[in-house]
Amino acid sequence: MEAIDINLAAVEQVYFLGIGGIGMSALARYFLHCGKRVAGYDQIETPLTRQLTSEGAVIHYVDKPALIPASYRKPDKRTLIIYTPALPPNALEIEFFRWQGVRIYKRAEVLGVIARDYRVFAVAGAHGKTTTTTLLMYLLSQSQGCDAFMGGISLNVNSNLYLGDKGQHNLVVEADEYDRSFLQLNPYVTIVTSMAADHLDVYGTFDNLVQTFRQFAKQNVRQQIIVQQSAQEYFLEQGLEVTTYGYAEDCDYWASDIEGRGAQTRFVFHSRHESPLEVVLGIPGNYNVENAMAALIACVQVGIELKTIVPSLRDFRGVQRRYQICYESANMVYIDDYAHHPDELKSIISATRKRYPNRRLTGIFQPHLYTRTRDFALDFAFSLSDLHTLLLLPIYSAREEPIEGVSSEMLLGLVPQHVEKMLVQPEDLEQVLYALPIEILLTLGAGNIGALSPVIVDILMKKDAQR
Repeated sequence: MEAIDINLAAVEQVYFLGIGGIGMSALARYFLHCGKRVAGYDQIETPLTRQLTSEGAVIHYVDKPALIPASYRKPDKRTLIIYTPALPPNALEIEFFRWQGVRIYKRAEVLGVIARDYRVFAVAGAHGKTTTTTLLMYLLSQSQGCDAFMGGISLNVNSNLYLGDKGQHNLVVEADEYDRSFLQLNPYVTIVTSMAADHLDVYGTFDNLVQTFRQFAKQNVRQQIIVQQSAQEYFLEQGLEVTTYGYAEDCDYWASDIEGRGAQTRFVFHSRHESPLEVVLGIPGNYNVENAMAALIACVQVGIELKTIVPSLRDFRGVQRRYQICYESANMVYIDDYAHHPDELKSIISATRKRYPNRRLTGIFQPHLYTRTRDFALDFAFSLSDLHTLLLLPIYSAREEPIEGVSSEMLLGLVPQHVEKMLVQPEDLEQVLYALPIEILLTLGAGNIGALSPVIVDILMKKDAQR
């Protein structure tokens, strides 16, 4: 990777192209905390961008160079311009800066520069990395201290940025594989939570994705890696010391006696070197047991005694849009989740059916990206077949142009007939939900489906009031 040279000490103001993204907004908050002036553009106003405005950022929502504040238009060493690859490359404001001959940096490049001053804990993987990152932040905050850039809003600190280092110079980072972003990091502790084909629009093949993950793993400064057991095969014979976790006793760390207790999960945590510990985790789901194990192992690797931090896991509240219970009454439960890959959908739906047996499960799914829908159409249909009722929204295109023949209608046709299914436009969702018998409701997807949560909660409250 190209060595990035940015003198952050000389920077006085930062402009963000795509400031509302979860990773970009964490960086914006960081620079605001550092006393820099912050401005930016995004396509839509969201609760997150409104929060950034309240924290001091100047934001507009039309892709128009004339709206860029004057002091940012001809940047010098005092001005830093950051963009996200999630924006279309022909966005007018991106082209404006390029026409000016101004160097604009990817979010990952700037994060990599910031990370050079820290001992980095990096969490990568196809699934589970946001919750694992947030768990690790939470555990370190209870012990050595850390700063953290997270890919979701921690419900314990109500932010995607945590600044609580206690002089140890620990930095927890969600290491994103999209666009090979995580190759900007040289971690001290590396976690890989899972491996699965995704982002094939970037990598082309799963083998290319694997090779890039291996390159990332080898950038660990100690040549060590923590890996979920099912993913270890991809990192063997790479000259790495591999620490595994899972449910089998041939792992280095494993969990047993898993038991759901309402919103909590109890399990016994085993290792080859220490006595078993009983853990009570404040969130549900077996997959979160795995996430907690990974975070605990990372703490062990920097000398933290588990018995001093395990009790705090009882109070871990999770991450916004990661199996977040938005509404619960005697009649109905509504859970919102970011799941957007077939494996994630399968896990979430399975966990929900196990937690609420013999209750009707309705899912609202918004596919994310035309390429992902095309590449995994049959897998999506298989995962969604575990629902009783499916409401399918149009594809959230994000940075992509439509692909001929790829649509939600195409995907709906692949879902088996035993599922009660229908296409729904967002503006018609209220009427459809009023008419349906709702017991357990899931909203699923990585697009803007989360913005519908307040509307859905209001609908369910009204349905409850009419009973």
